[in-house]
Amino acid sequence: MGIINTARNYQSTITTDAEIISRIRQNLITESLDSFIENMKAINVEKEEILEIINDRY
Repeated sequence: MGIINTARNYQSTITTDAEIISRIRQNLITESLDSFIENMKAINVEKEEILEIINDRY
């Protein structure tokens, strides 16, 4: 992913590249939401109910 930069004989550093950070963030959000949606569908929770709960809690 390129989040950690390493070079021989130097300490590793974490990237400050906004594009890489944004891509990783988007991937984490997508993976989490996909899992959440799959779990909610498995127990027959309607989208409207989920949105209502999110709006109340967020």
